[in-house]
Amino acid sequence: MAMNHAFVFDNTYPVPVADTVLGGDIVKVGTLVGVAQFPPVQGDIAGAAGLKSTVYLNGIHRFTGPTGAVTVGQKIYALTASLGSGAGTQTVDTVATAGTYIGVAVEAKASGGAGPVWVLINQNEGA
Repeated sequence: MAMNHAFVFDNTYPVPVADTVLGGDIVKVGTLVGVAQFPPVQGDIAGAAGLKSTVYLNGIHRFTGPTGAVTVGQKIYALTASLGSGAGTQTVDTVATAGTYIGVAVEAKASGGAGPVWVLINQNEGA
């Protein structure tokens, strides 16, 4: 039995975020990406000071997509301007130069209008 197991990973964890973050915002802390559950609060599970929000570190999330088509398994990127913007809704794209890698599409979307894109959060771009 592992005696050094510190946290049961259930797909969320409190991480430091800006005070502008709202629930539903895509957040990036270093190379860690996720979706904020709630606006930030002071402290965390260890009692440390600072603003933290409980963030989904995996799972499937719905975002506003690009006007172009999206295929299942295609890499999805959060627009840099959207990260932690406090908009509560986030726009994503299929172009790497658009921003930060957050995961892969799990549903196809036809071109011809911005529609929802369903994204599986993935912490490892190469995976």
